[in-house]
Amino acid sequence: LKLSEADKVIDVLQKYCIDLKKSGGTDTQHKHQVQVLLAKAYLVKGEKDMAIVLLQGILRQDKTFVDALVEYAPLLYPLGPAQSEEAMTILLTLLAND
Repeated sequence: LKLSEADKVIDVLQKYCIDLKKSGGTDTQHKHQVQVLLAKAYLVKGEKDMAIVLLQGILRQDKTFVDALVEYAPLLYPLGPAQSEEAMTILLTLLAND
């Protein structure tokens, strides 16, 4: 994904989420996968805060959603000591479960 395409990808994924909701929704796994893709698009655009908010929302519902954990841990690490510790805990959990 290129920076110039990020806005279009974000727009398409947001519309897709709205369409899913209007049509009765989808399974949680698929919903979370789309949200992870949306978070990745925000990261390409440099909107780290939006990506973190999306990933935190996923992890509030499912603390074991691997794709969200993989994206979330590196975002936390540089934020400070408490967040670095949480990031390391996430990474160790991923390694232990793999």
